Amino acid sequence: MNNIKKAGIFIPTMNRSDFIIRQLKYYAAVRCPHTVYIGDSSSEEHKEKIEKTISELDGKIKVVFRHLPSLNDREAIYHLLSIIEEPYACFSGDDDYQIPDSITKCIDFLEN
Repeated sequence: MNNIKKAGIFIPTMNRSDFIIRQLKYYAAVRCPHTVYIGDSSSEEHKEKIEKTISELDGKIKVVFRHLPSLNDREAIYHLLSIIEEPYACFSGDDDYQIPDSITKCIDFLEN
C-alpha cells in the first residue's frame, strides 16, 4: 500500500467548520492515504476550530490548510488547485464525503 498513487482532495469552505471537522475525523478514521487540502474563507472563529482539529489529528492524515478570508469559493478552488502536489485531484464540497478507496480505484483506472 506504500506504492499507492495519491490524490489531493480539495475542499473550499466558508463558516462551516462543523462540516470540515466531521470530514477530517472521517478521513482519519478510514486512514485516508490522500492529502486533504482545505481552502477556508471563514471568520477567525471557524478557522481556529478547524486548526485545532487538524492539530489533534496530526499524524493520522495529511492536511494542507490555507486560510483565505478574502477569496470567494471559485477563487479558493483555483488557489487549492495551484498548490496540490499530487498527480490527481478530487473536489469535495464541505458537506460531502469522498471514499478514499474509491479515489484510489479511480487512479488505478486512469493509469491503466
